Amino acid sequence: IQDFLHHTGTQDADGQDAPHVRTAIETAVWSAFNRGRWEVFRDPDVAPSLGGLQYSGALGTRQSPITRANDQRLYALTDPRWDWLCPPCHPNDRSTLIPVPFTANVPLDPPPDPDPRPLPGLGTRALTVEAA
Repeated sequence: IQDFLHHTGTQDADGQDAPHVRTAIETAVWSAFNRGRWEVFRDPDVAPSLGGLQYSGALGTRQSPITRANDQRLYALTDPRWDWLCPPCHPNDRSTLIPVPFTANVPLDPPPDPDPRPLPGLGTRALTVEAA
C-alpha cells in the first residue's frame, strides 16, 4: 500500500499519506479478503465440514462497538446475522471470520431473535456476493 500511495502522489512532502486514502484502500483490500473467504466457506464442498464461524476482532488495535459485541462469538454458517455482520462492517474494520470445523465440538451462540430490525447503531447492510 505504501508504494501505491507514493506512486499515486497521495503523500505530502514528508512522505505521509493522506489518511482517508489509506483507509479507503485498506478497507477495500480487507473487504476483498473477507469476501473471498466467505465464498470458500459457503462452497458446497467446504460448508458441510464447518460447524460455524467465529467472529474475530483480534487483528485491530481498536475495536468498534460492533466488533466488541461479536468478538470471539461463534455463529452457524447459516445464521442470518451474517447478512449484515460479515466483515468489514465499517471503514478501518480489521475483523475476520475463523472457520470452526464440526470436529471442534464447540457450542454455537444462539440464533438472534426473530425481530428483523437491526441492533442499535447498526445499519441494514446486506452481504451481496456476485458470481465471478
